[in-house]
Amino acid sequence: MIRTACHVPGDTASVLSVLQVQRWLRRCSATHSKYGSIGLDVSLPTRLIDVEFGLRLVETKGMHNRYVSLSHCWGDRDSTTAKRTFKITRENLSSSLENIDFTSLPRTFIDAIIFTRKLGLKYLWIDSLCIIQDDQDDWRHEASLMANIYENAVLTLGATASASGSAKIPKFPVLIRIDARITSKGKRYIVYAQRQLPHLMQYEPLYKRGWIFQERYLSPRFLHFASNELIWECREGMGCECNENKLLETTDSDPVGYFNAFKSYYLEAFTASPYRVQVAWRDVVHAYTELNLSHAKDTLPALSGITKKFIGLRPEDIYLAGLWESSFVYDLLWHAESYGILKKSLRPRLEKWRAPTWSWASIDSAVMTRGTSHNYGNDDEPRMTSCIDVLDVNCIPAGDDITGELSSGYAVLRGSVLAGYFRFKPRSYESHCIAKGGYEMSFFPDYRLDTDDDSRVQDGDCVFCLRIATDSPRRENSLDDFLVLRRKRGMIGTFERIGVMTLAVDGNDFYRMFESRREECAITIV
Repeated sequence: MIRTACHVPGDTASVLSVLQVQRWLRRCSATHSKYGSIGLDVSLPTRLIDVEFGLRLVETKGMHNRYVSLSHCWGDRDSTTAKRTFKITRENLSSSLENIDFTSLPRTFIDAIIFTRKLGLKYLWIDSLCIIQDDQDDWRHEASLMANIYENAVLTLGATASASGSAKIPKFPVLIRIDARITSKGKRYIVYAQRQLPHLMQYEPLYKRGWIFQERYLSPRFLHFASNELIWECREGMGCECNENKLLETTDSDPVGYFNAFKSYYLEAFTASPYRVQVAWRDVVHAYTELNLSHAKDTLPALSGITKKFIGLRPEDIYLAGLWESSFVYDLLWHAESYGILKKSLRPRLEKWRAPTWSWASIDSAVMTRGTSHNYGNDDEPRMTSCIDVLDVNCIPAGDDITGELSSGYAVLRGSVLAGYFRFKPRSYESHCIAKGGYEMSFFPDYRLDTDDDSRVQDGDCVFCLRIATDSPRRENSLDDFLVLRRKRGMIGTFERIGVMTLAVDGNDFYRMFESRREECAITIV
């Protein structure tokens, strides 16, 4: 089938491309008014780049105006190119307020500056130029403001196809002239052809980056500089230069629409029931943890903007290292995945502590829970009942932001516990097991247990299972959920989580043994 499409200029900096973006901006501003007008001045971020005349850093000090933000991949920060890339530090802060050398900037930044100028806007926000990179306090403060920074931007430019700051925003293939004819009325016309452009957004470099998750979701308007064309995304629709609108409107067969599904879950949470808000959060965690971060310490900060939006939806609730007080038991039921868009494998326990082991933020794998929309459709209440008493949960932030980095955390839970032994079967599909009284049951490990460090769990080591929740109401094929724990080395009476286990209630010998030998006790998990 031969379809008609719009001409793709082949250069994102072309007059035609800029005019198209301006049309998208005007249409969004006029028809999607609840998301803010493009002509509305807002309170500006702490610092911005003034691109109007020359180039310099501006400390806004309460100013109101309009600005554009940039979302991009840092690339390999340990590379020689990355080390030479200009960024704001305490040493060059004063001079940057006077002037920034245009030639010192990476190619992606230069392209973003040029495009901002062509849109007729004065200010641009770029993380490495507007946050002091060698000042931890400044970084934590600015990271806590990410929700406002991206939400208030007129437009976010996404260097979607660029794997690092040194890459140019791409130019696209030109059309091929096929024929020229004269109509019966004597009018001359020309026929051009181009391959149908793919819209496989999830494979672009930017979509593999953890920070893009909140940058994209919080931005009212996001412009993708993709591999083949410009793709527009706002909270009420999508568009592209080739104008394949029918493809972009679908969500079941089109990759763009499919990859946009998690954004829909996030936006729907703002009008959902309290339980569906809980489910939406777990969907967000699942999608977010499939992505990669250059620095492990960024796991919670890189989601802090979206977290703050959910705090607004759960004003009576308490946020706890990626979990929530009101749904703490059900939020505990995450397990590590070793598949997904990026096919992240099970990884070793982190060398440096980042979060308590009961939090998904303590590992680097993608996670899934039994309480997401993938499992339970559109239920408005959980299908599980808690089997534990949560006696105490405490998380201490490293700075002033409760959604940012942590310095410590623990949970005290009372419930039914059974001690057993770890069994490892390297050639078996069910390779990680708890053994007790001649019975064995497999579990999902949170991380690689065979590493040569303090996190290693060896065959024969003592481990424990703590029952967390059960299906409600009880029915045929009901399941109970357990945390798998071990004693924390060097800390008396303290445990750490190493996995999660699900047991069938009926006809299960291990479950019957658990019921006959379990003990009720309170344990502290760090």
